[in-house]
Amino acid sequence: YVNGIRSEREWEWEHFKNPRRVSPGVPAFKVPPTIMPNFHLTDEQTTALTVWVLGLVDPSVITIPQKYLPVERSQGRPVPIPITKGNIGVFPDSAFKKVSFHN
Repeated sequence: YVNGIRSEREWEWEHFKNPRRVSPGVPAFKVPPTIMPNFHLTDEQTTALTVWVLGLVDPSVITIPQKYLPVERSQGRPVPIPITKGNIGVFPDSAFKKVSFHN
């Protein structure tokens, strides 16, 4: 679970870094935890993956299927996420250099 208000970029980064902490599930509403394993990425790898994923923009996609939306923990309902072009935040120049995911 990511405390406080976070940008989409921050949520993605933290989810790649530790998926189960960010998406632990909500047993009261029968929402299971994420099945994504922790890949133990470095900060640099996490940033590179976040930049890449948030750069995948398809203007023909205007809605996200409800089953993929995060759940409002207090009410067990999906929370709409406004998706707008260019809402990925600001990354340092170092985020765009080549990063190897294989050691």
